[in-house]
Amino acid sequence: MATSHGGFQLIDSQHVGDDKIMFGANGVNSCVQDLLVFYKAMLDASEHSDNDNPFKNIEAILSGHMPASGPSLLERSYALGWHRSQLPNTIAGSSMNGNYVSDMPVLCRGSKSQLAFYHGGHSTASQNWVIMLPETKSVIVVLTNTMGNGDASNWVASLILETLVDSPEKHNIVAIAETASKRATQLWVELHEKMEKGRIPDTTHKPAAQYVAKHWNHVGNWHMDIYLEQDSLRMAFQGDRQRSHVLTHYHHDVFTWLMTQDENMKHGRFPYTSSGQWLIKFQIKGYEVVGL
Repeated sequence: MATSHGGFQLIDSQHVGDDKIMFGANGVNSCVQDLLVFYKAMLDASEHSDNDNPFKNIEAILSGHMPASGPSLLERSYALGWHRSQLPNTIAGSSMNGNYVSDMPVLCRGSKSQLAFYHGGHSTASQNWVIMLPETKSVIVVLTNTMGNGDASNWVASLILETLVDSPEKHNIVAIAETASKRATQLWVELHEKMEKGRIPDTTHKPAAQYVAKHWNHVGNWHMDIYLEQDSLRMAFQGDRQRSHVLTHYHHDVFTWLMTQDENMKHGRFPYTSSGQWLIKFQIKGYEVVGL
């Protein structure tokens, strides 16, 4: 994962098994060679029906089902698991990069208009991107083993796309990526400033022992273990005390586990920079803690 200074630090591999909540999203190991076979079969199915082709409902899968956000004269919609974008257009949906630049670049300006299908995927150990161009039977697959400051796989795929279609008005993708990288780090600074401004000073909390409990969700398959260790209140997701976090008092019955970017990186956690991610508000009924 990327550090705040642009370096990198090795983190533990992110295990995904059938007992993990993300198994449906990234529970398959693959490679560029295999994925090119997979997407070629999808493109073949979009052209003609074949009993040997595993994609039987490709028209429904690739058809636009809802408009994408943001104005566009050319089509920009969402299918079933795929973004649709009629080039020239942005290739931005499902990318973190939209958070780091004022406007995502309109790719392939001056080139022939054609429909692109694309999607990205992220974990703390990787950033990945795929773009399919049915008209030329072209597929771009970018796989990385890094969570960078910004989504490098999206920038690389964008650069390859403009090269592939020989766009006469190519963007300086590297310069845009450098700007996004600086903004990704700056958001951590702004997060800490926002958290400090939102704190109500001079409030008190209950004795730490009163917050100790296993707090379960309504369906009973996920919980947060709040416990005391050496007089410190700590939080462990799913009771995993090897990866626990100290809770510090924020105000009233609200606590925080806020980390710096580099602390978050050392824990191998996704780089969320919204304040709500970092606040734990205990629910009080009378004098009892009844939830969070």
